[in-house]
Amino acid sequence: MSLEGVGNSRIDRHSGYLVLSEMARLVIAYFAAVAVCLAVAAHAIRVGDNGLVVVQNRAFNSHPLKEWKLRGPSDTTARISVTLALNHRNIGRLMDKLWAVSDPRNEDYANYWSTEQVMALIAPAPEVTKKITTWLMERADVNGETIELVDYQDAIRITCSVGFAEDLFNTHFYEFSHKFHQRIVINRIQGPAHLPAEIARHVQIVTGLAEFPHFKKTKQWAPVPKDQPAQTFPFTTYNTPHTVHSLYNITQNLQATNKKTSQNIYGFQEYGGFLTSDFAVFAEKMAIPKQNVANHLGNFTESVGVGESDLDAQYITSTGQGANSSFSAIDGWMYEFAVFVFNIQPTPPLVNSISYGWPESAQCDVPGIPTNCYGGFNNGQYMNRTNNEYAKLGVVGSTVVACSQDEGAPGAFNDDCTMDDKQYPLTPEFPGSSPFVLAVGATSIKGSGNGIFVEESTSAVAGDTPPVCKTYNCTSVYEEVPAMMANAIFTTGGGFSNYSANAAQPYQLSAIKNYLKSGVNLPPTKYFSSANRGYPDVAAIGQNVLIVESGAVTVTGGTSASTPIIAGILTLINDHLLNNGQKSLGFVNPLIYKMAVDCPTCFNDITTGNNKCTEEACCKYGFMAAKGWDPVCGWGSPNFGAIVDYLDNQQAQRQAKRALLSGQ
Repeated sequence: MSLEGVGNSRIDRHSGYLVLSEMARLVIAYFAAVAVCLAVAAHAIRVGDNGLVVVQNRAFNSHPLKEWKLRGPSDTTARISVTLALNHRNIGRLMDKLWAVSDPRNEDYANYWSTEQVMALIAPAPEVTKKITTWLMERADVNGETIELVDYQDAIRITCSVGFAEDLFNTHFYEFSHKFHQRIVINRIQGPAHLPAEIARHVQIVTGLAEFPHFKKTKQWAPVPKDQPAQTFPFTTYNTPHTVHSLYNITQNLQATNKKTSQNIYGFQEYGGFLTSDFAVFAEKMAIPKQNVANHLGNFTESVGVGESDLDAQYITSTGQGANSSFSAIDGWMYEFAVFVFNIQPTPPLVNSISYGWPESAQCDVPGIPTNCYGGFNNGQYMNRTNNEYAKLGVVGSTVVACSQDEGAPGAFNDDCTMDDKQYPLTPEFPGSSPFVLAVGATSIKGSGNGIFVEESTSAVAGDTPPVCKTYNCTSVYEEVPAMMANAIFTTGGGFSNYSANAAQPYQLSAIKNYLKSGVNLPPTKYFSSANRGYPDVAAIGQNVLIVESGAVTVTGGTSASTPIIAGILTLINDHLLNNGQKSLGFVNPLIYKMAVDCPTCFNDITTGNNKCTEEACCKYGFMAAKGWDPVCGWGSPNFGAIVDYLDNQQAQRQAKRALLSGQ
């Protein structure tokens, strides 16, 4: 795989016939309204006396959450990347196509488009991108600047010096260092950034100027001295790839064999990557065939001590063994990742795993505090544009999987419960709250405590278990409950989106309705919107997960573990489908919700527990698990064998129907 090279992309115009499903009819008015609002917003720009338009603004202060520290003016020779997201056309028609190819009841199901067909529908006219790229190159020539320019047709990404960016956007950049990762330094604006009016009228949002990346708090712990207080759980077990296969009815070390089967991990450029040498140690300790991530995309670097990337890479590859795996190290947040993945050549990876998230209300600004995307566009606009990028991936048959985060329903902005009974006691997290990703919660083993208060075992575990189980007491009891602070040090996230751009989609309306009338105690309705997207959709083990970091076994956990596990399971399902002449899963949510009703054994329903706690405290409000779908663990964890059987039966029924209609 490779990224589309620098320079203008070739545009192939294809026509496509759209089949509008009943599902699409229910939402067409909504998306049409969104498209109209965005079009109006894009052209309702305020032009200053100098002919410039403010496209981004940021107050003169340090990061309000104290995560980033202001150091001083930027080095003008430092390199930065900025993306101009251009106004889309025909988003309503793109959504029609998404629902048609994603609804198993639609005749157009899995009839995916090529990336060229998608861009022919939604990208602005070629003269628009030519106008903007010409302007950028001319400005670079005048300044004697060497820039890297990538034309994605509906976005333009430039990499240039800070000095050139200051001149281009008529602004000033400053250096910020991260509180916990001081080696990480980024450059962001203070004050307004501008574009000429004739350029700004074609631009929906500009990223890379003001928004800050949000780093995942990787959970790592080790056994502590004997004088620590005893835990209250009957036992503590640790989880390995062997656990994953046993829990989810997967043949141990099942291998993907189709050359088209692919999976991808999202990583921050600032985080770097992982040590490839750890894969050999992991394979030996876990008794699996050695896996690897063959494709390092973006700005990947070998890195020591970056547990998040180790966890993602080791568990997506140990679950989806044998697949064509890639790691995309991106300089940017969710929008940039989606754009990057869509433009991977020759085709986007079939499954894409995201183990990051951040409150919806802070994608671009913290409520009441000017930061990030302040002044140019708001949180809803940022999420809506990113959702459109996820929809593009669904139309070409690619799946996006995202974690529900680890702070329960209270979320990152109420992790200490001080917001209980205030304006924001529940904090939905994006992209898990996006209706166009498969959101993943985390489970724990019933009866097992977390790994803090337990020493390493000194006796071997009986049975056919990995070598690491001679040191750690590996799981042998396979009943799951939600991951909660008491049993896992974190709490699986979930809830309902607060943004209409993330409105509940037809595929989950019935599931949400059934949950609301299930009789469980709910938070006050003023604190959540049941008309919006509910998440997560599914769940997987996230407690006491063993990884190898810098050559040594360590314990970690979180929805960061659950997400690559689910991604790997989807990869195995894709491999089965491709080997049987079928298409990839694509935007899988409508299928998941239909399957859960048709095939109760396809998911291990988790009916006890809640997500009222965070990583630090237990709060007043949250959601309770219930029979069927709930905003704690979704439909539950997958039963791989039952899912494959269900899909085979569905395909046989479709073939029989077609044969009957054709008179054969």
